[in-house]
Amino acid sequence: MFRSSLPDAGVQESKKSLSVFSHFDKARISIILITIVLSLVLAWFGFVVKQKVLKVEKEWLEYSKEATLISHTLNRIQEGFGYGGVIHDFKNYILRKDKSLIPKIEQGLADTLSAIDDYPLDGIFRDLDDRMYIENLKKVVNQYATSFKIAQRLVEKGVSSNEIDRQVKVNDMLALQAMKHFSMHVIEHNDEYALEKNQRINDTLNFINWIFLIIPLVLISGVLMFLLFHKIRKVNHRLEESHQFLSDLFEAAPDAMMIVDEAGIVTEANQQACNLFGFSREHLINKKVESLMPQRFRKNHKNTRTSSFDTTENRMLNNNLDLHALGKDDKEIPVEISLSYTARDNKKYAIVTLRDITEKKRIEENIKHLAQYDQLTDLPNRALLNDRLKHAINRAQRNKSKIGLMFIDLDGFKKVNDSLGHQAGDDLLLVIAERLTNIVRSEDTVARFGGDEFIIVLEEIKHSDYAAIVAKKVLQDLGEVIYLSGHEVNVGASIGISIYPDNGYDVSNLIKAADISMYQAKTNGKNGYKFFINDYMS
Repeated sequence: MFRSSLPDAGVQESKKSLSVFSHFDKARISIILITIVLSLVLAWFGFVVKQKVLKVEKEWLEYSKEATLISHTLNRIQEGFGYGGVIHDFKNYILRKDKSLIPKIEQGLADTLSAIDDYPLDGIFRDLDDRMYIENLKKVVNQYATSFKIAQRLVEKGVSSNEIDRQVKVNDMLALQAMKHFSMHVIEHNDEYALEKNQRINDTLNFINWIFLIIPLVLISGVLMFLLFHKIRKVNHRLEESHQFLSDLFEAAPDAMMIVDEAGIVTEANQQACNLFGFSREHLINKKVESLMPQRFRKNHKNTRTSSFDTTENRMLNNNLDLHALGKDDKEIPVEISLSYTARDNKKYAIVTLRDITEKKRIEENIKHLAQYDQLTDLPNRALLNDRLKHAINRAQRNKSKIGLMFIDLDGFKKVNDSLGHQAGDDLLLVIAERLTNIVRSEDTVARFGGDEFIIVLEEIKHSDYAAIVAKKVLQDLGEVIYLSGHEVNVGASIGISIYPDNGYDVSNLIKAADISMYQAKTNGKNGYKFFINDYMS
């Protein structure tokens, strides 16, 4: 039985060995297959993640490159054309007629046009209105170029600054709106790109988490995750650098900029805004925007602020409005304000840009003053004289009163001017202007009519005799000795007087009548006065 059992035992052992071998092979094959599948999955996972990371990195590089180009181009436009460039030099050229400014203005115009042509209209920052704003900006620059050529010709002809400014004045509103529009791109795309960055990073991380749930190979996954997160951190670091770059652009903007929420709370502000209002960033943020404006604007602004978020269109507030910011010491600062809107985390925000126009206002007031006042004596010139005389006639008509008009021509002025020089002549005119001003009442007008001719308008007089009293006083005061550079100077005056309504009902007739009577006084021996005695001049 023993022998006969050996074959059976061998067969059983063989079957057992084959069974074990079969299970081993199946397990090994399964492990190999699983390993291959996992390797393929990991390879696919690595490839997909790599493509996602490369795509984000590529977009960041494109975004950074375009943001740098736009920032550089905008700086070139603002430096070449803004109030520190062509516009500022153009106004100074009109005021001072300084030929040394000509090449600077021409170069500024050329540089500005070159920068405008370099502005990228296609790319990440593109906007449907970009081309329109570029054309508007170029149009204003070309208008300045044309006006500058006209201004040069008028300067060569000796035309006054006021007349030149009137003929060549350019409305630069379209250019300012265009520059504001492009500056806003940087801020708006900052938020948009930050949101997109976070979304892409979240998508990548969700993808990684899903893979980890189905892959049991912790070690391999750990190595891949290490490499992957290293790459993600690198991309995130670059995106943070991009975010910082855009924040730096916001900080480096030439104008004051604030971000205000729908409740009117300041949530962000750049350094220029801090400088404008005189607050530190910590004190400026979280302030109510109404507290940064004069009291007279606050109620109306609070009522209209909410509705403005319903129509979120970029706009510049009306330049005809008297807009002021309120500084830390309650100092009112004239400003230009433009608004644009953006959204973040389902909340609306207004991007407020404020430009300090104190210098612009000063220049405008200076031009206005030059248009109405004599540059030497600072007395009203012919234009302002005519305007005041018209108003005086209207008042006299209503009040049924008289007006006395005195046409004064200095006697002996030419002799002083020829013997002592033009500077002495100017000094003499200044003394005469001061003496005449001290003679009349505050409601009367002393104007320089031209050369050594002056006109006095005596308003609301009851009798013509009052004009004679003033004329005698003028002759007395002008006859007193005047000291010029160590020399004693004596001058007199011939005065012609016309009376409203006796000698005329309008400006030209009253001046003409006084001029005629002045020449009669000069013919009668000078240093005297004479009334116009002919009938009413039509």
